[in-house]
Amino acid sequence: ARLPVSEADIRSAVSGTAPEYVMPDDSIYGRVRLAQDPKPVLLVPLYKSGTSSDLLGFLAIQSQFFFIPQVNIDHLTIIGSMIRTSLMNRSLMQTLSSRMVNEREAKEKLEGELTVARTIQMSMVPGGGAFREQYKNWSIEGWLQPARAVGGDLYEFIRLPNGQLLIAVGDVSDKGAAAALFMARTVSLLNYLARSKEGDLAVIARALNEELCRANDACMFVTLLMAVLDLSSGEVEWLSAGHCMPMQTSVTEAPRFWEGESGPPLGLYDDISFPVERCAIPPGGSVTIYTDGVTEAFNRDFVEFGEDRLLNLGYRAGRQDDGLLAYMREQILLFTGDAPQSDDITLMTIQHHGY
Repeated sequence: ARLPVSEADIRSAVSGTAPEYVMPDDSIYGRVRLAQDPKPVLLVPLYKSGTSSDLLGFLAIQSQFFFIPQVNIDHLTIIGSMIRTSLMNRSLMQTLSSRMVNEREAKEKLEGELTVARTIQMSMVPGGGAFREQYKNWSIEGWLQPARAVGGDLYEFIRLPNGQLLIAVGDVSDKGAAAALFMARTVSLLNYLARSKEGDLAVIARALNEELCRANDACMFVTLLMAVLDLSSGEVEWLSAGHCMPMQTSVTEAPRFWEGESGPPLGLYDDISFPVERCAIPPGGSVTIYTDGVTEAFNRDFVEFGEDRLLNLGYRAGRQDDGLLAYMREQILLFTGDAPQSDDITLMTIQHHGY
């Protein structure tokens, strides 16, 4: 049992780890005595280890006679050892319980902060991660699903002063908070540059790259596909900075990936120029821009979704008059099933319904 005696008092009365008697003339006798008779009190110290350190408590035993037989002292020593173990277990459980409470509170706080961070990040992409824009002959949709609370994928839809549309999909290196911060920086710069540079893709990419290279000690980068669409003609100017090539479908040809020259990802190399390519989206055709989280999505058997499956979806794109993205998303999620998501997934579809 524990009594109101300081550790210093016990150490002054018991020199080692073995039981010792406290006599009536000892200074702590009055605080450990168990009876009025002035008989010796046996103290059995309880330490965490076999050495006289980390005192847990002590047993105090006072015989109705004078001294306690040695055989009883041996038994008391065993009992003291059992009590010592019980006290240590109790102390361990209290420590673990306290840590669990602290960890739970810290986890709840972190989850709350991550929820706020996710909300802020998703508010930076049109529609908060589920976007749809409808025109007379066009449907443009976007979908973003981070693999973690926050991620590095992005998509953007910007109406330019000349009536054209700038559409972009990007993928920041790495995942988590660092990627989310770099993504936020990219989106903010892209919005400013798209309007201030009047949709000139080569100028936008060059300026964006210079800004992302600045103070980039972590050597982070973003792959980015930008396209400027003319709704009246279906003509497209596009530029790739190390990004996956979009998939195009038409009513007369098999689905195919865009072909053209690509520049390096943004944020890695200073003083880089990016080539601009041109094509058209014919009536009845579509373009799907995506991140590698789509083609590199895995199912439970560790089978990759891959480019071939994406092209196969393109064969059925013409039948999805008003829901190409919903159809593709459904097929990707059906393929992955309950397998954990390994990377952020972003899809953006542009459908030309005809004149």
